[in-house]
Amino acid sequence: HKPRSYFKKGRAFMMLWTEPTASSGSERTIYYKIRRFVVIRQKSTHCLCLPINTYSGQGITKRGIYVQDHAAVVSAGGEGQLIEREQELTKSSLYIKTEDPSISIDSASLIKFGKVYTVEYNLKVKNIGRILPASISHLESYVVDTLKLSSTIESSRT
Repeated sequence: HKPRSYFKKGRAFMMLWTEPTASSGSERTIYYKIRRFVVIRQKSTHCLCLPINTYSGQGITKRGIYVQDHAAVVSAGGEGQLIEREQELTKSSLYIKTEDPSISIDSASLIKFGKVYTVEYNLKVKNIGRILPASISHLESYVVDTLKLSSTIESSRT
């Protein structure tokens, strides 16, 4: 478990994420997978995060995704190797500094700004790194723009 202070804006981490699948009758099936997230806002007992997806390695070539809601995530010092629909991305790439040498950023990685997740502070997470300070203002403005918010994202004590 990480302390609340770990979950600052721009922090990237991974965790085991569970979601229910379609149920048949009274039985419910749970789907588990490792998900990656970036913190956009701290709250008192949880944080609000955006998912980092590769869409099974398809990236922006995946059919049906709304490209305008995404930005590429690129390892600091590297260039994203986006394919085919790269020119359709309307948002600049966001750069991340990995803090664990065993973790690399897949070239198909995209942050999805259209869906916000709640992650409780008491869950076990594995550190990936941080969005570079030069990319934080882009992160903030993309969230505000995509979610049609009226002001920037700021840390709060609520």
